[in-house]
Amino acid sequence: MYLLNSNPHFVMLSELNLEKIVHEKPSHSTISDEEVVRRRKLVSKANWSAEMEGLGRQTPEYNALSELWVSGEIDREELEKRRMEMVLDRVKNHA
Repeated sequence: MYLLNSNPHFVMLSELNLEKIVHEKPSHSTISDEEVVRRRKLVSKANWSAEMEGLGRQTPEYNALSELWVSGEIDREELEKRRMEMVLDRVKNHA
């Protein structure tokens, strides 16, 4: 399984132990195609800005999580909750 994205930072999902993520909206998604495009642009701009500020490139896990929000599989609240869990896990592992 691969993440379907032109972004070269995406890797095989089996290496990340993540769910399959594709660019099409899931059948249960209630967001419009226009909203998917808007969200994808927001994520791309945020990632570019972070890289330009010297924060480095986003991890494949972070990109996969963002894609869940872009496709409408999770809402903004769930996105922020999972991001915080990722941050806390990273801090805990480096402490």
